[in-house]
Amino acid sequence: MLRRDRRTPTLNTQLDLTRLSNEQQYHKLPVLNISRGGLCFSSSIAFDVDERIQLTVFKDEEKIHHALGRICYCTDQETADNIYGISFLDNYLKQTTTQK
Repeated sequence: MLRRDRRTPTLNTQLDLTRLSNEQQYHKLPVLNISRGGLCFSSSIAFDVDERIQLTVFKDEEKIHHALGRICYCTDQETADNIYGISFLDNYLKQTTTQK
């Protein structure tokens, strides 16, 4: 069984991402939680599981992380945005973002 990194809920944390398949960019997607190895975000935009993306994470408008990632899961929400998980492929987060 794989050990999961501790997930930290976030406030004022957003995600900019670019699809590697077509270089389409999306800005200011809300990050729900983050760990050393990935993050969880919500979006009304559809992403495919296993899709590769380039991402930048911002905390209070300050860039805190940049990495290549992979969409690793999607939780369909019937009444709200879908919840997606991203695993970092090339650059682990050194320190997790807190709710401050």
